Amino acid sequence: RVTPPLPLPPRTQLHLIGAASRTDYASLDAFDSRMLEARVLLSHHTGSFSTNASFGLLSDRALNDRPGGNRHGNYLSLNLRQPIAWGVTAELAYTRQTWDSASPYSPELLIDQVRAQRTQVMRASLSYQVGKQQSVVLEARAVRNRENISIFQYNNRQLQLSWQWHTP
Repeated sequence: RVTPPLPLPPRTQLHLIGAASRTDYASLDAFDSRMLEARVLLSHHTGSFSTNASFGLLSDRALNDRPGGNRHGNYLSLNLRQPIAWGVTAELAYTRQTWDSASPYSPELLIDQVRAQRTQVMRASLSYQVGKQQSVVLEARAVRNRENISIFQYNNRQLQLSWQWHTP
């Protein structure tokens, strides 16, 4: 993570982020991969209100014969956070991620299309801090996964109430 010395408005920060990871599956080694990510994160804080915007480019390199081979894509995320009253904080977030495969997904199974995945997630939450290290969170989430190969498409809606314990 690098913070370039740019003349930005007060309480605004710009970060350049690079990440590399490797994923190994214990029983599905055809899906093992290396992922590279380059991301820009812009954040702004005004009093108790905060907002973050992030954009990134993604590269996912298959280590074996993964269906569809290598993938590349991009990522966009927007997040707003605001304390509202009586210790309750509201958060609203939107994420969009795309993946485009390099080769047909699985011609031997009659899926000879190159996979193009478009995922959008909307999330809204209310959290109440119960103590110094504990919160109760009510979260609503909607996922819309659109793909050119119809068997991979789905919509999902979730409502979750959780108790979270934060470590200092």
